[in-house]
Amino acid sequence: MIGDGTYLMAASELATLAQERLKVTVVLLVNGGYASIGALQRASGLPALGTRFVHHADRVPLEVDYVANARSLGCEAVAAGDAEQLAAALRAARASSRATVVVCRVDPDAATPPSGAFWDLGVAEVSGVAEVRAAAAAARAGRRLRRFHAWSGG
Repeated sequence: MIGDGTYLMAASELATLAQERLKVTVVLLVNGGYASIGALQRASGLPALGTRFVHHADRVPLEVDYVANARSLGCEAVAAGDAEQLAAALRAARASSRATVVVCRVDPDAATPPSGAFWDLGVAEVSGVAEVRAAAAAARAGRRLRRFHAWSGG
């Protein structure tokens, strides 16, 4: 399962799957940008910057035909517009001998549930922006809860 931002940065991997005849199912979540990076930017107390696939001035979205793109790289591909279509697409992917990309458009503004995990992404320690100071305090609190995991074997 990958997002459209990751897909666009690494679509060549699909050509490798097809070349090597590897059977992999990729569920591609199309939310129009780098949603997780945008969420991390907002978590640092600042607005997201450059994380949506839209023109900077008129906000017209970039339209990519992900099904055609995946097919052009040698994979099977299908769009799934609802849960029923997704289930059918996954059944077809399991039955196929080829790599398959299942394209699912999702709400770009839908928040994911909290994971409870701490990601130390680095927040400015000094800022004149109240939201950044609050994010820095939350980061310090998160760091205190970290556990060190080390391998002691040889």
